[in-house]
Amino acid sequence: MFTVTKVLSSRHLYALRCQSASIVVNVKNVSFAAIMALSLCALTMFALSVGKLPMTVHQVLEILLSPERAEAGFHAKILWDIRLPRVITAVFAGAALGVSGAIFQSISRNPLGSPDIIGFTSGAAAGALIQIIYFAGGSLQVAIGAIVGGLATAAVVLVLSYQAAPSSGKTWC
Repeated sequence: MFTVTKVLSSRHLYALRCQSASIVVNVKNVSFAAIMALSLCALTMFALSVGKLPMTVHQVLEILLSPERAEAGFHAKILWDIRLPRVITAVFAGAALGVSGAIFQSISRNPLGSPDIIGFTSGAAAGALIQIIYFAGGSLQVAIGAIVGGLATAAVVLVLSYQAAPSSGKTWC
């Protein structure tokens, strides 16, 4: 049995208890996350319904929830084979970019920090450019060149930050 108790020091914190386990929940954060999740679902339905062959949201839901995918018609084939993979890729790519940005900002301890400020973007572009000009690489080789260029720039920044560190014991950034 769950019990919910308001934390005294805050208006948005509640403690949820179940026997010996308890968790503190920030209602403000949970409601914001719920609104964002509902927005994502609504925008996903919109993205699945627009295109060269327009569909209504009702048709999209009917196709997605239909158990007979083998006997699917033309609309279902377009939805399952073209639109849904694109939307899923876009959602996960956006999430990955958001997480990587949050990680970069927490590592640099700067809420405005981004890879182009320190030079990682330029290093990755230089690695890709070297691969294109000198080695006439294809798309995989260019991607690998960009990764190597970005990592090399990160190594140079790390070495320079070690050398510029004050003698107070702090080693980087």
